[in-house]
Amino acid sequence: MRRRAVIFSIATIFSVTAIILVISVVHEEMNKHNVGYQELVCQESDLECFKLICPQGWAWDSEKEECAIIPGYECCPPHQHLCGEPVYVRCYNQTQPGDCSCGVPQVQSTGMVTSGYKQICRQDFIWVQWKKQCIRRN
Repeated sequence: MRRRAVIFSIATIFSVTAIILVISVVHEEMNKHNVGYQELVCQESDLECFKLICPQGWAWDSEKEECAIIPGYECCPPHQHLCGEPVYVRCYNQTQPGDCSCGVPQVQSTGMVTSGYKQICRQDFIWVQWKKQCIRRN
């Protein structure tokens, strides 16, 4: 009788722990998209949306489903931007001279990422290299 009670108690504890684990994993997966960034989904005719998901000087390539540098444009080296323009403006038409001598301000911090990291997108967007597009902060 006592042995059955011990086995029943162990089975009950195991079952409750397994249920809590499954519920926490499902909850985490269901709420993963609310973590701070959201990907914009643009309709093919919405040119303003495509301007937001691609950095200045880039255009949406619908075949590859990624942003690509516009033919005839050139971009400044890393940590440089066009002088007289916001820090995210880094590409220019090659027919017009571009002055890339202005540096992106670097903020020294104790964190892993400085404020200028991949700051090629518009304000409140961040560049995702493997997707080759900008995603928006929530």
